[in-house]
Amino acid sequence: MASCPAAELDWLVELDLIRPDAGGRFAHGDISRVRLVMALLGSGLGRAQLEAAARAGQISVDFAGDMIADAPALTGLTHGEALAAIGLDADEASRIGRALGLPAAAPGDPIREDDRELLDLVASARLEGIGEKAILRMLRVFTLGIRQIVEAQRDLFRENVEEPLLVSGMRRRELLAATAPMRPRLQRLGYRAVFLILRRLLEQTVFDNAMARLDESLAEQGIRRPAAADRTIVFIDLSGFTALTETEGDARAATLGSHFVELVQEAAIHHAGRLVKLLGDGAMLHFRRADDAVAAALAIVAGAPGHNLPPARAGIATGPVVGRDGDYFGRTVNIAARLADAVPAGGVWLDAATAAHAGMRLEPAGRRVLKGMLEPVEVFGVAGAVSP
Repeated sequence: MASCPAAELDWLVELDLIRPDAGGRFAHGDISRVRLVMALLGSGLGRAQLEAAARAGQISVDFAGDMIADAPALTGLTHGEALAAIGLDADEASRIGRALGLPAAAPGDPIREDDRELLDLVASARLEGIGEKAILRMLRVFTLGIRQIVEAQRDLFRENVEEPLLVSGMRRRELLAATAPMRPRLQRLGYRAVFLILRRLLEQTVFDNAMARLDESLAEQGIRRPAAADRTIVFIDLSGFTALTETEGDARAATLGSHFVELVQEAAIHHAGRLVKLLGDGAMLHFRRADDAVAAALAIVAGAPGHNLPPARAGIATGPVVGRDGDYFGRTVNIAARLADAVPAGGVWLDAATAAHAGMRLEPAGRRVLKGMLEPVEVFGVAGAVSP
């Protein structure tokens, strides 16, 4: 029962926080109830405080039994037994847990169904020849991305479900019970949406990778198609965003941050690019074609005022990049970032390689010494944007 000592369970039953049936059996939902109570105690709530609140009818965790969609059960195995069954040792399991950001489990602790399945997947990947370092790296990447997804889901629920109910006058204790049935339904929608998007993006990436390997194979046989242009990287930065946060507050800044993401993502998609990552008050984008990158940057800079955003500025560079874990690295990336740091608000600066494929009138801005770069970079500004 949620790896909770029998004496603690008896205490929770006495407080009427969990209720076994006539045969002394607990419901599956009691796992979530016990976890919630243990978390309250672990966060600093005193046992005497909890007991007094429970006896006075000031606290209830009845709602918690239904707040997790398809909540996993315990397997009946300990962590140590599960690891032995699939050939992983405790040190490997500990490294996996750290990669996932999960608390360490003792060998004698019961193991959850989902933890057991995840360890099975790791063991299967090892059988396919994937080394431990690569597996841990991938788990870290998965965790970072998925954590952002689930926190965005939490924020959506708070803003669109909970806050309107609180504004209407509902008390927080009533809120938890009232929203409990909705939580699993929305969680299942989220699970399915993530799976469908993941499958679609993975399919696209698999084909892209297969195409690259076919190109290499043909090249080895002397068959070459016209070479694709080097990749183009765009860095977008909002000028004065920190000052705006100071004057208008965090809530306003968060709203404007959402507007910025919407503007950047729409521009990237419209111009055949991809939003690689957000950088606080900026963003990094990737394009296959330099002219698409320039068009997207101009759209973002021009669109910022309409979204009530501070002035935007952009740096763009074209050349070889190294892709890793969905991100890009290399001198081309560094040049684009430094151009974005140096260009005046409302401006768009390009390196020479981008300018050669920009397809529009440009204004030479001379050779610039950019922070961290060993050699000056030939810089061009887009005609009509803020002059250098």
